[in-house]
Amino acid sequence: MHEKMRLSKNQIEQAKQILKMNKVTLLSQSLLRPYYEVFDSEISDTSLTNVLLWTNKYNFYFFIMDSYVFIVNIEPDRMYFSSPVGAYDDGGRVCEVLKSLKKTLETCGIPLVIKKSSEAFVKLLEQTSDFEIEVISSRDESDYIYDYEPMRTLAGNKYHKKKNQVNKFIKTVENYYFRPYESNDFELVKQLMEKWCVERDCDNDSNLQYEFDGVMQYLEKSSVDHLLMGLLFIEEELQGFILGEIVSGNMLLIHVEKANADFPGIYQMLGYEFYSMAYNDALLWINREQDLGIEGLRKSKMSYHPARFVEKFEIIFK
Repeated sequence: MHEKMRLSKNQIEQAKQILKMNKVTLLSQSLLRPYYEVFDSEISDTSLTNVLLWTNKYNFYFFIMDSYVFIVNIEPDRMYFSSPVGAYDDGGRVCEVLKSLKKTLETCGIPLVIKKSSEAFVKLLEQTSDFEIEVISSRDESDYIYDYEPMRTLAGNKYHKKKNQVNKFIKTVENYYFRPYESNDFELVKQLMEKWCVERDCDNDSNLQYEFDGVMQYLEKSSVDHLLMGLLFIEEELQGFILGEIVSGNMLLIHVEKANADFPGIYQMLGYEFYSMAYNDALLWINREQDLGIEGLRKSKMSYHPARFVEKFEIIFK
């Protein structure tokens, strides 16, 4: 039903006012972060960092209902909601909040559609509530999850080709080194990403341009203490940058990888160094996000032998 429905501007504005929605900006972090700190999710899209990086592309708003935050993707004629962000120690309470939200939206003639939800959230609804729902998933949206230790060491036959690429880089590239990001590295990263964007024509690819703008604004104007970032230098010039963070206590989520592909094996080397730098005894998994159905990206992600996938679900409340 929701695919055929087109919301009017008045409907969207009415819902924004009733639910007291605010635009997600970098200034929203201090308010939102406590909700995310008690929200356990392996899905890349539901990390606060990703929400902030992509808020301009997806026109994200947020509102608070009971003890949960909802992120809202507002399009010109559609409105999609996140799963409630907060502690899930009481499944019944989560469902009561959703009932309240659904009832409020009905006064505006707006269907409740939740995107990027987890399998656990779907099961919670099925087991705890009496909602009538339609659930849809897409392989293109599934996150790739890898075992941490094999990715860190590239040991074993499965990773033989990757290890060879790393070894070739080490043998053929002189005067390289890898180190953590420091606050005065911003301009270096900006120059690297600008060059990367020119080579890939970001001006004519809105997704790449949104990524560039989001990363630059985040690094320039936000605290990055919770992030892990690494820089790969060759002949004292920055040639690779990688950004990630630890989520769910045992998973390293990779947000951004950019490098000068003129150096064969540089991406393999970037990951190899970064996984060792970020390592701690609690880390079990690496999340390298989805492939969006892009053939080359899927081939690359599959070549690292994912241990499993994290499915994402769209839930349509009837």
